[in-house]
Amino acid sequence: MNIPYFASNQAATEALIAHQLDWAGNDIPQITATYIRNDPAHNHYYYPAGSTVTLWFNVSPSAPDGRTDCLGDPAFRRVVSSAINRQQLSTLGETGFEAPATSTSGLSPLQFSFLGNFANNITKSGSTASQVAAAMTAAGYTLNSSHWYQVTSPKAQAATGLPAGTVCQFTIQDPVAYSDYAEDMLLISQELRAVHIKVSSLGVATGQWNANIATRNFDAIIRWGAGGDNPYAQYENWLDDPANTGGSTNFGSYINPAAQNDLVSLAAARPGTAAFQTTVNKLATIMTTDVPVAPILYGADWDVYSTLHFTGWVTAQNQYAYPGPASNSIAYVVTKLKKA
Repeated sequence: MNIPYFASNQAATEALIAHQLDWAGNDIPQITATYIRNDPAHNHYYYPAGSTVTLWFNVSPSAPDGRTDCLGDPAFRRVVSSAINRQQLSTLGETGFEAPATSTSGLSPLQFSFLGNFANNITKSGSTASQVAAAMTAAGYTLNSSHWYQVTSPKAQAATGLPAGTVCQFTIQDPVAYSDYAEDMLLISQELRAVHIKVSSLGVATGQWNANIATRNFDAIIRWGAGGDNPYAQYENWLDDPANTGGSTNFGSYINPAAQNDLVSLAAARPGTAAFQTTVNKLATIMTTDVPVAPILYGADWDVYSTLHFTGWVTAQNQYAYPGPASNSIAYVVTKLKKA
């Protein structure tokens, strides 16, 4: 086995086309024209929905822009989430391979049987400027002379911990090498700025991004979820107190005792029971009202493979493991391969 390093999606795509790679896990725009048609007998892809991609907020005041970002206020986070045009992200950022998120619960398509009353409660095209204005006014924010929303009322001051007159501004940070996330980041910042929420984008190296996530050195990031068919893994990833996980998950530093109690209850309940669904509903409510993360897309399990040298890959007809080379099932997939 040879596991090479490529600095970008483009470099990995070029290696795939040249048959220097047998297996990769990246988004290839216009994949049929770019990759499949070069060798339709051997070049394949399988992109099933596997997790929920979110705009993940760092709600800690120690975030880089913690003195201005207003992300400590759940009402502000709700407005930010509502203003995102998820259909545009799906069409442009993900070239149609990741569907726009439709539920504030954060549950992925594999978990849709647990949606309950939270199905289809997201407007995929995003809120209008007038709807954003009404919500921001109700939450205690007003436009300043430069037409950016600022903290105004005692209500907003208490929710954010910021003084009156603070312009709400934060930065979305993602790797330049993740070409789809980089495009999504730019689109979200443009969409929010269009409704007078001051948001910037910051493209960084992948290694730096991972280091910044681990040290909470970000305001907001676009990142995949935990996936799976049990909502517990997904919610634990976003909501578990970092003190319980050694800081390995819940990168946004969101802390809610009610969520902790619900996670314990969910872990003890059996999927399919009334107790399990009741607890999922409680966690979905927290996701909807507090918005520790904003669900934006149903993330694909990126899986691009060639049968020129090996067969036995995961396919839609043979789903024996996670399809892409991005999980702990890699070793299992390798044991299933045979020389072509």
